[in-house]
Amino acid sequence: MNQVITKREFMSDLKTYFSIEDLTRIKLQNYIKIGLIKRLKHYHTKGQVGSQADYPKNSPGMIYLIKFMKDRRMKLRDIRSYLDLLELNLEAVRDIKDIIEDDRRHRENILFKEGITPEIKDYLLKEIPLKLLNLKKFTITRFERLKQIIIQRAYAELDQKEITEIISRNSKDLDSINKIQENIDPPGVETNIDKLDLTKEDSIKEAYISVRYGEPFYKTVLFKENQIEVISD
Repeated sequence: MNQVITKREFMSDLKTYFSIEDLTRIKLQNYIKIGLIKRLKHYHTKGQVGSQADYPKNSPGMIYLIKFMKDRRMKLRDIRSYLDLLELNLEAVRDIKDIIEDDRRHRENILFKEGITPEIKDYLLKEIPLKLLNLKKFTITRFERLKQIIIQRAYAELDQKEITEIISRNSKDLDSINKIQENIDPPGVETNIDKLDLTKEDSIKEAYISVRYGEPFYKTVLFKENQIEVISD
């Protein structure tokens, strides 16, 4: 798959697969300046008015990620900070480990206050989303935010044309390509970071985050140190 697209292809994919038509030049330039979007090449083509540019293939998905998180009141600088964590260098892995631990303590505090036994607590922590445990005390933890970023970042790496074709073949109720994300079951997110011993020299090389999509296209997006790989099951 070609990993580079022109600006024309960028705007076309953004409209076709993400229903976004209001990305202004000023907004795009701001995202580039902040480092949320990469511009690989900027040039002029003889016979064409205006400048041309090439972008990574995942750029439309990254714009959707930005919109998705902004709609949830996350500031651009915070989006960038969370995305930087997905590079999984040593500093990032340490931060993620702390974020996971903070989330665990927050959940446990809610459960213990409700007088739930440790056995039931362990089950609830594993099986039930935080927001269903106690809506009055529900706050979105940093880990919940990070998971949202992880899922959207993984989705940006998928080949949208391929996904559209697969889901179109397998969904009789698909009214519009633009509603494709509503037809995808939430993916599973797994990581080993909370279990790593970061005092060991090579532990950082073992760190991973995986996002697995099941039926109908069975793909896993794997985050490792400074790399993202899409694996077909």
